[in-house]
Formats: sequence, C-alpha cells, structure tokens
Amino acid sequence: MNEPEEYPHYSVILEWDDRDDIYVATIPEWPDCHTHGETLEEAIQQARDLIESLVDWEREDREPLPQPRYFATSELGRERATLVEARSRT
Repeated sequence: MNEPEEYPHYSVILEWDDRDDIYVATIPEWPDCHTHGETLEEAIQQARDLIESLVDWEREDREPLPQPRYFATSELGRERATLVEARSRT
C-alpha cells in the first residue's frame, strides 16, 4: 500500500441523490468518475479509494496528474453539497 503523502489533495463534491437514497461523490479533476455510499462516511471513503486508483493508473500510464482544484461550499437542490478535501487513507 502506498503512503498517503504520495497522493495529491483533490476535492470531492458530495451530493444527496433522493432517487437512489445515496450520497454521490464526484471528483472534479476526473469529471466522468463518480462513486457513492449510503452514508457520507462511506461516500468519502469510496472517493478516497477512487482517487488512489485514478492516481495509480495515471502514474502507471505515465500520464500527468490533473492539478487539484478547490471549491467553496454551495447549496444544491434540497440537500447541501459538502465539499471535502480527499486524499489517500490518513
């Protein structure tokens, strides 16, 4: 397993999905990549795991990593979007 400091800090956008009763996590630096969880904690952990995999794949392919973006919290629909900084296991 890689050490946490080997992974850049990336933002995660968490949104509640009323239709499926789950939290959906989007990684802005990889806009087509999403994951989810039944709880915020699960969605955050899934996002961390996804970021770790994405970084590993980019490095294996010798592709440059996207620059981390940072956002402010905003209100989306009925549920508040929570923005957290995600990184590999701490």
